[in-house]
Formats: sequence, structure tokens, C-alpha cells
Amino acid sequence: MAIVSTLGSSLSLLALLAQIVPVMSTVTPIVSCSENSVQFFENPSFEVGTVEDWTFTNAIPSYSAVEAGTSAAVISAAEDGQWYLQTKGYDHEFDISQTVTGLEIGSTYTGSYYINVQLTGYLGGCWNYAYLDSNAAANQIYYEYFSISGAYNNWQKHTFTFTATSSTHDLIYAMDCSSSYGGSQWYIGWDNFEVSGPTSVCATSFSTAPTPTPTPTPRPSSPTVASLSSSSAIVSASSSAVISAASSAVVSASSSAIIPTSSSAVISVSPSSAAVRPSSRRPTRPCTRKTPSPSGA
Repeated sequence: MAIVSTLGSSLSLLALLAQIVPVMSTVTPIVSCSENSVQFFENPSFEVGTVEDWTFTNAIPSYSAVEAGTSAAVISAAEDGQWYLQTKGYDHEFDISQTVTGLEIGSTYTGSYYINVQLTGYLGGCWNYAYLDSNAAANQIYYEYFSISGAYNNWQKHTFTFTATSSTHDLIYAMDCSSSYGGSQWYIGWDNFEVSGPTSVCATSFSTAPTPTPTPTPRPSSPTVASLSSSSAIVSASSSAVISAASSAVVSASSSAIIPTSSSAVISVSPSSAAVRPSSRRPTRPCTRKTPSPSGA
């Protein structure tokens, strides 16, 4: 028996997936960089109270970090903070250095520092130098000769520039003063060392935006589908069709069954259930020979 079922309108597959699958988002990285001026020296003004982070070589005079205003300090005020480096001696010849890291190759950096010279009873002069990596003449990046006068009884700033050829450099500062024998000792104050320059500082942020969801397009209404039940129509021996002339099956157009090709009826007839047909032999007729009558009758 054919069972006809009607399927109503339904959402398209895309619409169903949009309901099941979570909303997707697009994440876009945004990188922003800025140039900052950075101080590369550690303990640049000796505010830790010691000379740590600094290296001294060829030192003829004595040296120490002193707090301005104390009995150990000849200079009454530091240029930066409360402490400064103080060197003293009848001869002044020494190098002070520190290694700086994090430089950008090809970038130009500015170095600066302050000195204050205290000398009484003797007029002399000093050579002041700055070197990059070694105190060879080829590596000299700054030099100055000055005579002791009242001007150097105050803090004086010295400035130079250099271009980094490596990410790490040694900055060396040297002082060479003539002997002050016959007078008092040299007292020189050092303070507020600085190497600064452009350094790229980059930060990454993320922008999240939801991915647009396509608008589903409704499907047209499904046509009426006529289907047979899962048990196809089978004519078996027990239901063999015996068609006689008096009961001929008449199928009219108005009642014709529509059977889709996918559900065509299967008719199986076994030999034992063959349709009964009338015999094709002619019927036997009784003998009608006449018996000859007696002669002369």
C-alpha cells in the first residue's frame, strides 16, 4: 500500500549550521612602535653609595663615592642626587668605564657627564677623554683640554655623540692632569653619567571582530511525495491473481496509481503459484457413428 507523506518547509543546511556552529571571530594583530630616549648606564650618579657597576683602571689617585655635605666630600653639593664620585691625588691619571647593552646598530647616541675640579695653590691643566671600547686613539670620541680656573670650581657638563656599531659597547672616560706637587692635591668630582638615544619600543594589541553570518535563503515548499511502504507490493502464491472474463480488472485513468521509479512494485511469481489457465485442447466429442441397419429393412 502506497503511503504518501508531505514534508513541510525547512531551513536550508546553511541556516542549520549557523544555529549549531558557534559564531566565528576574526582576530587582527596591531603592532605599534614608538621611539623612547633610554638611559643605558647603571648607577649613573652613584646614588647606591658605592662605585658598583663601574670599572677603574690605571688609577693613580684614590677614589670613592662620597655623599655631598659630609666631612669626606670636598664639594658641597652633588650635581644629581646626594652622592658623587670623588677622586684625589697629586697626579691624576685614570680610566673609568661601564659596559652598555641593548644598543641598536646604526643608531646615534648621546653621552654626557659632569666634572667639578677643586685645586688650590697651583694652576695646571688636564686632558679629558672619552673612548668607545678601548683607549686607542682611533676609538676616541671626545677630548678636551682645560686649565684650572674658577670656572671649574663648579659642575661642568661634557657632551659627545657616537654611532653604535654593535649592540654592546664599553664607554671609557679618562683624565690626565699634570702634577700638582708643590701645591695641594687634586679633588675632582664626577656625577650624572648618561648615555641615551632612540630605542624602539613596540607593543602588540589585538582587534577582534565577529565574522558576518550569511543570511539563510528559505527553501521552496517541498512537493507532495507519494511513496510506498517499506514492504513493496508482492503478489505471492497465496494471493495469486485469477483473472476470469467475468471479473476482468478494469483500471481507469482517474484511479491510476502513481508509483515512483525508486519504489517500483516487485511482483514475484513462483512456479507453484502460476496463474491457472483454461486448457487449450479441444473438448472430446462422443462418437456418433450410425450402426448400419439390416439389409432390406
